[in-house]
Formats: sequence, C-alpha cells, structure tokens
Amino acid sequence: MADASGVTAQTQTSDTQTSQTQQTQTQAHTQTQSQQQTSQQQTQQTQADATKTQADTSKAADWRAAITDEAAKKFAETSTDINHLVGRALTMQQKLSNAIVKPGKDAKPEDVAAYRKAMDIPDDPKGYEFTKPEHLSEEEFKSAGVQATLGAIAKIAHDNGVPKTALGALWGAYSQMEAAALKAQVDADKEYANQSEAALRKEWGAEYDVNKTFADRAAAHLFGNKLADVKQIETKDGRFVLDHPDLVRALGKIGREMGEGTLGPVLTDGDVAAIDQQITASRAKQMELQAQGKNADANKEYQNEMALIAKKAGNKPVVGAAGRTH
Repeated sequence: MADASGVTAQTQTSDTQTSQTQQTQTQAHTQTQSQQQTSQQQTQQTQADATKTQADTSKAADWRAAITDEAAKKFAETSTDINHLVGRALTMQQKLSNAIVKPGKDAKPEDVAAYRKAMDIPDDPKGYEFTKPEHLSEEEFKSAGVQATLGAIAKIAHDNGVPKTALGALWGAYSQMEAAALKAQVDADKEYANQSEAALRKEWGAEYDVNKTFADRAAAHLFGNKLADVKQIETKDGRFVLDHPDLVRALGKIGREMGEGTLGPVLTDGDVAAIDQQITASRAKQMELQAQGKNADANKEYQNEMALIAKKAGNKPVVGAAGRTH
C-alpha cells in the first residue's frame, strides 16, 4: 500500500508541473501575439503618417502650380504656404506705401515732378543755396569768379537730381577743407618769412632794418605797379619769391647802388624803441587781418609798416609798398 500511495503522489506532482508548464507557454504565446499586434499597429501608424506627409507635401506644391507668371512663381518659391506668401506681400506693400520711389525713364512728367519735390530737388539750379564760407570776405564770395563756380556746381547737382540738403552738406564740408588748406598755406608762408627774416637779422645785425628798407625800395622801383602781383609769385615748393633771403639780399644791394643817399639823422634810443613797438604792432595787425581775409586792409597796414621802417631809417615813407593779398 505504501508503494502505491507513493506512486500516486509522484503522479500528481508530475501533473501539476505539466499544468504549470502549459500555463507558462500559453502566457508567453499570448504576450508574443500582443507584441506582434502592437508592432503591426505602429507600422500602420508610421505608414499613415508618411502618407499624410506626402499628401501635405503634394498639397503644398500644388498651391504654387496655379501661379502662371514666372516672376511671381520665383517670388513664391521661398514661401512655405499661401499664408506666408500673402504675409510677405502685405509687408512689402506697407513699406512701399511710405517709400519715395524714383520714376523710371518712361515716367510721366507729373510723377517726375512729384518725386523731385519729395526729394527736395529744386525746379531750377538757382534754387540751391550756398552759405558764404568764413574764410572768404563778402566781396570775394560775391565776385564773378566764385559765383560762376557755384553756378556750375548747381547745374551739375540739378542735372543729377541732388537734393538741396545734400548739396548744402557737401558745400559746407568742402568749404571747411578749403579753409583748412588755406590756413595751412598761410601758416607755412608766415613761418618761411619768419625764418628768412631771422636768418637775415642774424647776418645783418643792427643793419637789418636799413638793408630791408633798401630792398623794399628797390622792389617798388623795379616792379612798379606790378609789385602786388610779383609778391604772389611762388617758388616750386610754394613759398613766396620775395621772401627768399637770397632775393632780399640782392634787392638790398640794388637799393644801395641806386644812390638813395644817406639814411638821415640818427634817432634817439627812445625814438627807435617807440618805432620798433609800432612796427611790431603793425605786423601783428597784418597777420590778424590776413587771417580774417581782409587782404586790402592788410596791404594798407603793410604800407604803414614800411613807412615806420623808413622813418626809423631817417627817410621818407616808401611809396608803392604793398603787402600780400592772402
């Protein structure tokens, strides 16, 4: 009996294990089927999405197909859809509504006139305005030569559609550059004249004023009423010829040899000192007048300087002496 009972127990255990194995296999099969279904669903969804994307792409391409104008079609290439294209067009329209568009070569006269008015281009070259530069006197600015130049500039500006404000700015900038160049030239001339005078003063010592007077008298005699023009003659490096120490020496020698006689009575130290002060003041005033562009007044002051020098030397004022015109 004992053996039979043991066999029965073993049989039951074996059946239980077999049942568990079958259940495990069933569960695994069920899980595999579920995974397969999920994979199939995902594949189907992916295919559906791809189909939708293709449809959308086809649809996006189709909206441009209706455009027949090549330029418009080219313009639409950078837009993703019709909404984007319309948005771009509206933005451009808003910008153009506030813009000043230059008329084409076949534009109507009234359109050209409206454009020129909007751009502040005068109807006539005389409509441009030129402000007098500070370095020019009123007389110089109104001279025929200067006005002719400004008239030519105005015509070129008008022919090329230059606005009044633009030409005014250009003229102002040019005037400043010209003034700076002239000032640099005047400063360089003064420096050269000062260096020449210093060299001659060192060479002649106390005889400088006497020799300079002889030189000025010789120049006035030789050049006569052309002296003012001769004073404007420049060397190759831009210095005035009559400031060159070699020429001043030569003129001084000529002046002495012209038989002008003695230089008169000797002045007292006090007289000489007083005249020296007047000469210094006269030279300073000449520089000031030249800087202001008052050339005629500067010439008169130069004549005054020559008269003082002649007085100091003991002779009558030099007739016909003239200074630089700039």
